[in-house]
Amino acid sequence: MKLFKTVLFLFLFAPTILSQQQSPNILLIIADDLGIDSTPGFGISNDLPVTPTLDSFRKKGVTFTNTWATPQCSPTRAAIMSGKYGIKTGVMRPPLILDPSHTSLFTKIKTQSSTDYSMAVIGKWHIGGNSSSNFNHPANSGIPYYEGVFTAQVSDYYNWTKLNTEQEEEQVSEYITTHLTNKAISWVSNQTKPWFLWLSHVSPHVPFQKPPAGTYTTQPTNNRNTYLSMIENLDYEINRLVNSMDEKTLENTVIIFIGDNGTPGRANNYWPNGHAKSSLYEGGIRVPMIITGKSVERINEVETSLVHATDLHATILELAGVKLLGGTENSLSLKPALSSQNQIKRKILYSDYESGGIEYWTTRNATYKLIEDENGNEEFYNIIDDIKEEHNLIDNLTSEQETIKAMLKQEAQTIRTDWSCNDGIKNGNENTIDDCNNTCGDIDVLSYNNIKCCGTPLNPSIYYEFIEDEKRVVYSNNYPNHNFCFVADRTPEPYYRLYKIDLKPKLSGITTSLTRANGRPLNFFGISLNGVYMMPAPATPFIFEDKNTGRYNWDWVFEPTTNIGEGREFVGLDCASAHVNPNSGYHYHGNMFEYVEQLQTGISTRKTAPEKLLQVGWAADGFPIMYRFGPDKDGNVKEMSPSFQLKSGLRPGDGISAPCGSYSGKYTNDFEYIAGKGDLDECNGIEASITLTTTQGKEVFEYYYVVTKDFPQISRCMKGNFNDSFVSSKGPLNDEDKDADGFVSAYDCDDNNANINPFATDNPETTVDESCGATLSAPKLGLEELGYFINSNPNTKESFSVISTNLQKYEVGLFSLTGKLIDNKSGRGVLKFNNIKSSSVYLIRVVEKGKLIGTKKVIIK
Repeated sequence: MKLFKTVLFLFLFAPTILSQQQSPNILLIIADDLGIDSTPGFGISNDLPVTPTLDSFRKKGVTFTNTWATPQCSPTRAAIMSGKYGIKTGVMRPPLILDPSHTSLFTKIKTQSSTDYSMAVIGKWHIGGNSSSNFNHPANSGIPYYEGVFTAQVSDYYNWTKLNTEQEEEQVSEYITTHLTNKAISWVSNQTKPWFLWLSHVSPHVPFQKPPAGTYTTQPTNNRNTYLSMIENLDYEINRLVNSMDEKTLENTVIIFIGDNGTPGRANNYWPNGHAKSSLYEGGIRVPMIITGKSVERINEVETSLVHATDLHATILELAGVKLLGGTENSLSLKPALSSQNQIKRKILYSDYESGGIEYWTTRNATYKLIEDENGNEEFYNIIDDIKEEHNLIDNLTSEQETIKAMLKQEAQTIRTDWSCNDGIKNGNENTIDDCNNTCGDIDVLSYNNIKCCGTPLNPSIYYEFIEDEKRVVYSNNYPNHNFCFVADRTPEPYYRLYKIDLKPKLSGITTSLTRANGRPLNFFGISLNGVYMMPAPATPFIFEDKNTGRYNWDWVFEPTTNIGEGREFVGLDCASAHVNPNSGYHYHGNMFEYVEQLQTGISTRKTAPEKLLQVGWAADGFPIMYRFGPDKDGNVKEMSPSFQLKSGLRPGDGISAPCGSYSGKYTNDFEYIAGKGDLDECNGIEASITLTTTQGKEVFEYYYVVTKDFPQISRCMKGNFNDSFVSSKGPLNDEDKDADGFVSAYDCDDNNANINPFATDNPETTVDESCGATLSAPKLGLEELGYFINSNPNTKESFSVISTNLQKYEVGLFSLTGKLIDNKSGRGVLKFNNIKSSSVYLIRVVEKGKLIGTKKVIIK
């Protein structure tokens, strides 16, 4: 067969880029000594401050009501900075120093995020000790900009010592909360790129002092009321910071508010004596936390899952674009919880503390809490029924409670001496999330290396698109237009099919799976713009043959995106992440490297959005398929990330009848969808507006799919109305291509001549319709410029006219886009066409004295 130059419509597809990628700004606000009993919205106490700003945060975001910190400020700040509990860093009380060997949150953002963030800490530090010789501790911890209070507190809110940006002390006479807010406003206003600000207020820590007039409501008549007035002042200053941002900046900012420990004893009027700050009781460690703004899709919702201040480390990393497996160290990312409920899987919460030279620690599940110390003392509470922890159950436990106590005790010891296997985080020596106690013995071998190209196209590659009966119709011979490889006798051959999809697709409200229940392939996902179909689901089972039945275990199928190499234990994909099915031809399983690289060199590996986005196909429900990059819900163009990760723990198999060991990614069932983890939904799509220039001109879609770099790469499900022309079992067209030009006779007006087909160029010197009425080229001058006009466009089916300003007689043919002659008129002046049968796009072909004058597409409604 002759080598045929591929002809595609790809040049017609040029997405409009709305705006460049805009990573979110991140504002972390830490209040000093603020417990849930002193914060509105947490269901504790009625003696509360007036906090309209925090109230607005709650109404516009997510309130976390089961958040633990540590009993004092230094351990909490060290935990957020390092992502580790105090037992891991040694910072279990103030004023201990967080050793810079524990890589800081700021250093990780700088080295691991693809975004170049501006970063700063303004306010209280207190994880570098109290000595002036250690004033360089923020810089040594990777903080590019720092100013604030280096130690625990100030002696006077109106006259205090600040460590400035030159690591020098200076005296400040401005009320400290006002001053720190002013500095934050100034720093934010000077930023020209995405930023992360750790704003650590001293308020409402002692000394209790009346704030500036006009910034509070509660009259400071005693310790409690003064404490509440300081919280109201803090709320006032936070509002001032928020209002200082312009609308664009604020819309792109995620705001995290948290208290570092519970209410101090002198301001406590809710918890029993000794149960507030500096204790491991709920009054000492349960703190308010609210997250609102950019990236938060849950509005005015409450999250009751078990979370820890430490989790802000991983959460901020993921918000900044760092990819994690669940989290890092002791920090579980809360990012999925910002968009969906029931995403936090933690079952046991832990915190620790040192006081008087004795180490204390506590664990809890949804209902019960165990407090221990290194001397063997224990307390056990039902904190649902007894949040004040007034009834210690330790001496009268039921058998169920004894079991729970033993479980909590064991988990605490594991956390303190090793890394938990129940925290949903890849940490310690785990290969993936919580894969401890792996006695499987089998080691999964993954392969991401494409089989090199070993063949070149010997047939035409046909993608032919037209509109018929309000459907987008694609004729394809499913033959690649790029180099490929093949296994044994499975050589790519033409495979002729016709696909029909919705011209104006809509979300159906249901999710349609493209695989069987066990993950095996069922139907095609879509058609690429080079005519090769996409079928991402695998068809290679776990290599096991039952000695009794002789059957393979199809409940565990190899995942193509992680097994793309050669050999019996791999799927075997070529340089375009594709291979040949004996029954249905060549098809894509994943990233399509060879195909996309010929369209945009470097597109498969680049880290930033290209100047022009790349559409690579149409899904079976009519929505477009983009390659890696696209606009998010706010119109920011970025690389779109999937929301899947490896499952935690170990597979249930025995290694004989089903695979055992950790969820490594060897099998499709190793992955799970975590709503909100990435940009995309479970079908690797996003409900966001995108404008494309297609064969129909400018088209706007409110949803699109993405071929991603990571699993699943190509979607395994669909959000719109699946068209049954993509059912894999339908088979090819029952027709042949006699002249081997890529078109079967139904779409070729002369199947005995390879130079005549819809992709051919008409010769104006002849009367032969080489293009079957669908030429892709046109004369240099348009019909209008040559004196031929169509009276309106779009036209009605009742009638429309072609008008010639020339005196010569001419002929007009009306063709369908498949080359079928619908009507023919000849004469001078006005030629009128009446009663066209169906609405569609047609082709007008004007001939004068046997010579083709030109063609034009017309829309008839």
